[in-house]
Amino acid sequence: MEHLRNAPGKPKRISIAVIGRIAGIAHFQRKCNSAHLPKTRAFVLANADTLEQWQKRKILWSVREMRTNGEVITVYKVRHAATIEDKERKLDGFIMECINNIEKTATGY
Repeated sequence: MEHLRNAPGKPKRISIAVIGRIAGIAHFQRKCNSAHLPKTRAFVLANADTLEQWQKRKILWSVREMRTNGEVITVYKVRHAATIEDKERKLDGFIMECINNIEKTATGY
């Protein structure tokens, strides 16, 4: 799980399907959803990303990428780079927090 979370590049959502695909296990999702692998299913579900966790990881990634590239960072640009559709603007506060933390880190204040 840590290998998947810390993989370079744009974050991928950690789910049963992705784990099965990476492990090369055919029909892993079906096997986990049946009664054959209860401990495996419990472990995967305990460590799988919720939609909000995955979106936050993508936001952090996009802010870091934009900072590395020297781009002007705005909420709209971060949402666009992270491909986040947030009509209620629930994550705008988190985005602003990330931008402020990155700016503080960059300036040393």
